[in-house]
Amino acid sequence: MKMKRLWIAAFALTAGNLIAAVTLDFNVASNFTGATRLYAGIGQTLTFDFTLDGAGNVTLNASTGSTVPDVISTVNSWDGAAGTVSNPALFGKTFTLTAFAKKTAAAANMTFDGADTGGL
Repeated sequence: MKMKRLWIAAFALTAGNLIAAVTLDFNVASNFTGATRLYAGIGQTLTFDFTLDGAGNVTLNASTGSTVPDVISTVNSWDGAAGTVSNPALFGKTFTLTAFAKKTAAAANMTFDGADTGGL
């Protein structure tokens, strides 16, 4: 299985001198490469729902609007622990990030590739 990693810069929250760091690994099975890479479908989205518990632990629930079973399974495999925050003001909060593919003012087909040089 190949690993795709993204630091969520939007989640580099600062409050005074406190910083939150969250890392996501986008695992895409290596059999989904080249001609067999996964296509989510034109105009489909990825939704990342983050939950911060009372101790600062961050959990991700990833979902997609795609109806392709392998895409749904791949995206669901990204769920789980995603990092921690140290600012108590953030404890118990939630937030959502939504991603979609777009090309020259038109919706595009989001792809998932398990090759080392691939990704979302």
